[in-house]
Amino acid sequence: MSMDLATSDPEGRLEAISAFVDGEWVDPDALRSALALEEGRDYLVDLLKLRAAVAEAEPLVASTVLPRRQFRSLLRPMAATAIAFAALAGGYVAGQRTGTLRPAAPDHTRLPDIVVTSSAPEPPKPTRVIKLEPGRNWTDRTGGY
Repeated sequence: MSMDLATSDPEGRLEAISAFVDGEWVDPDALRSALALEEGRDYLVDLLKLRAAVAEAEPLVASTVLPRRQFRSLLRPMAATAIAFAALAGGYVAGQRTGTLRPAAPDHTRLPDIVVTSSAPEPPKPTRVIKLEPGRNWTDRTGGY
């Protein structure tokens, strides 16, 4: 028997066998009716032989999976770490050379520009005095003291 059975099956009865061999979900009643046929059982045997032949064959050179390159998975994090380290080190060196980050030491040899007085300055004299007398021109509406 050959694989022509699947192409010569107009009702698609042998599709259940093919799906079963491929590991797909199959309606159990459809599989039973497909295996009840002589050509269904022959088709199952042909599929199993084909799978065995393919499994024993060596893969083609073009279809072989290349070994996984471990260094690529480490390359990005290492590059990011190196860039961050270079940026931090560059910023530190630039800060040390410019000196803008360090406060200047106080110069004790120079006199201050402020004038020190012995007493606090007096407030200015009032130009108008407003007297508030409770009950006459002022009432407490907040309920406080």
